[in-house]
Amino acid sequence: MYNNDYFNFSQSKKTSNRLNEIYQSVLNQIEIFSGKKTQLIMAPSEITEITGNIESSIILSQLLYWQDKTNDPEGWIYKTYKDWYEETGLKESQVKKARITLKNLGVVETKIKKSHGITKLHYHLNYEVLMEVICSYYKDSNKQKNLFC
Repeated sequence: MYNNDYFNFSQSKKTSNRLNEIYQSVLNQIEIFSGKKTQLIMAPSEITEITGNIESSIILSQLLYWQDKTNDPEGWIYKTYKDWYEETGLKESQVKKARITLKNLGVVETKIKKSHGITKLHYHLNYEVLMEVICSYYKDSNKQKNLFC
């Protein structure tokens, strides 16, 4: 007699590996055609719910990603609209909309600063406010589980 749980896990793992192979194959093909490295952009549906739109979710997710990669001791990150487009596929108007949304939530600050002698728009993620917004969202929506806010 076989262990049914093991069989299901084994089958699931095989399916998952096959899907990963297909996914990687698609990304590889895009890289061949485009001539540039493709990037996976994470925009969890929960962040989209909290921010109210997918553009803000994408920008916020990318700012979270870049937090430990900045050389600025205060955590400021600069991105041009061209940078955002190349990284996320979002157009200038979409980035502006997202920036306004995130600023209105209080989770992102922006300011014009020089970097390498060039004036650029810098972004700063306010982690404490972000955590407050997340806690508030889950408290208000009664979706919390083991909430420690």
